[in-house]
Amino acid sequence: MDIFLSLNGHTNNSSLPLRFGIKISQTHQQFSVLEGAVLDEVSTKMQRQYEIEDGRRHYIGTIYIPNEDKQNDGMRFPCRVVLSEPRTERELPRVITILSKDSNAGDLTVTKHLEEMQKRGKISTNDLITVFHPAYTRGELKSSNDCEDVYSKYVKGKTKIDTFNDAAASSMLNNPEPIIYAMNSSKIEDTALHAPLQFTKLPISNVRYEYVMADAYIDKVQIENDMIKLECINSKGTAQELHSFKLSPRPHLRKLHEYAFNYLKEREGQRAIFAICTSKPCEDFIAESVTAISLQIMRSGIGKQED
Repeated sequence: MDIFLSLNGHTNNSSLPLRFGIKISQTHQQFSVLEGAVLDEVSTKMQRQYEIEDGRRHYIGTIYIPNEDKQNDGMRFPCRVVLSEPRTERELPRVITILSKDSNAGDLTVTKHLEEMQKRGKISTNDLITVFHPAYTRGELKSSNDCEDVYSKYVKGKTKIDTFNDAAASSMLNNPEPIIYAMNSSKIEDTALHAPLQFTKLPISNVRYEYVMADAYIDKVQIENDMIKLECINSKGTAQELHSFKLSPRPHLRKLHEYAFNYLKEREGQRAIFAICTSKPCEDFIAESVTAISLQIMRSGIGKQED
């Protein structure tokens, strides 16, 4: 069965890295094959109602993913795959998620918890490949607590946060709890992928502008005209383009700009958390430095991190 595995979204940034320790990077790798595909009618019928109505099907088989180098043979993994129903005759079934062949309820709990950690910037896709995948294959990830234990052992405290003499950054680090609260206000569970933007006020003392922390579906992240630009679904449920402050006037903050961009780029086709300025004349600007510091606060594990 020919299937489509998108470069963007949950499967390539979460499922594949965790369960098989890889992430595809080339457009031709998106055109994969599910060999020996067998419909799992029991699992398909056990889905939530909206998933059934969406035409999603559970299959068991072996996925073949082309190699980055077209001249070399690809990779094969026995697995369980959730596929969407093609909307047109020319469209291939799209991979919604990929699971190990013998996945269970505990496996899904681990997946959801790690997704929350990724969305909040505590871990990255690279962490899933280099840290969490080995733990997963060793059978060490059975619960949310196990995820936090691995994070605490291998990730927490490894990020050095530098304020770069930025007033907002210094204030955020001196009082990280409001930042952590805003980041933790975002949930994956029971939030539809394309649901309207949600936001939480982000109080930062001794700064010129006011901000909110947004949770929104994003796509088409790029650097253009000296700004980070992206498309999102706004609070009204319609598509809107947002852009950051210009990058070049504050070269000392370039590392923060890059940190925010890399996070947002990795979240293409998914929901992301990022700061937005609400003060004129910069209303609705993506606050990339505030975003980067917030993400690093979460990754470093400082302050009270519990939900």
